[in-house]
Amino acid sequence: MDNTALFRLEYGVFMLATRFEGRDNGCITNTCIQVANDPIRIAVSVINKNFTCELLKKSGLFTVSILDEDVRFETIRHFGMQSGRDVVLLFDKPEIGDPQVGDPMKVLGKQMPADSSYNSAVTIPFTTKVYVYDSMDKEDKVYGFSGSRKIITDVFSNGKTDKSVLKKKVWNDIGKAAEMAGSAAANSFLSTWKQDEFLVIYYDGAERAWNKGAEYAYDFKWKEAIEQWMTLLQSNGKEKKACAAYNIALGCFMCGQPDLALEWLDRSDSYEPVSLSKSLRIKIKQYTGKE
Repeated sequence: MDNTALFRLEYGVFMLATRFEGRDNGCITNTCIQVANDPIRIAVSVINKNFTCELLKKSGLFTVSILDEDVRFETIRHFGMQSGRDVVLLFDKPEIGDPQVGDPMKVLGKQMPADSSYNSAVTIPFTTKVYVYDSMDKEDKVYGFSGSRKIITDVFSNGKTDKSVLKKKVWNDIGKAAEMAGSAAANSFLSTWKQDEFLVIYYDGAERAWNKGAEYAYDFKWKEAIEQWMTLLQSNGKEKKACAAYNIALGCFMCGQPDLALEWLDRSDSYEPVSLSKSLRIKIKQYTGKE
């Protein structure tokens, strides 16, 4: 089979909505087709993990709105870049305890200046608070949790410096130790951090929205970047439309919407294959397991 034949398929953009027990929810999908004429039947496709899908299964009812190319970006953002069951995490500033300075110990095994020839271990306790709000919790409450850790670092002296002075000195050298303690606390919520590179397409000297969108993307203002790229879907030529749709897909992925990103990649491919689409699909699969 020639897989490039799939690039000629036409994709629409639809807003699918449902209601269950007084709760309304909707999402963006690119699949809605007529499957029978008498009686009239249509079929829609929605990601199984979507909250809209969860409510639809319970209600058995839905509506579909057809979105044209003039649809406002706010509509796409509202129904495609957030969830009706969001959980909000708010971290409070840490409460720092009093540093505990150990007795000075002679530094052995290497030559040290006289004023740094002794080392004192310093332990700084701190407490981190996190507040959690779950929009699906019927009690509509904000829950608070706290946890304590210790920053462990060293401070150097001549061995005779008063501990009260060393306590003040330790704040100048705490940076690396504080970073390690913060990473340990963050790992309670996210066990691994990844660094990756993503490429944005723009046409230098063409429509202003190309450069403006790229500028927003480089400042991590993805929603503003998507607004610029949405205007480029009116461009003449399939290549530019395909590149704009690819950029929108990247923006959706960066906004935490991999399913919507894949739909925009499908739309990009329907205009014309973009070389970067394949690598973005691979990265989405690596991060989410979705294809």
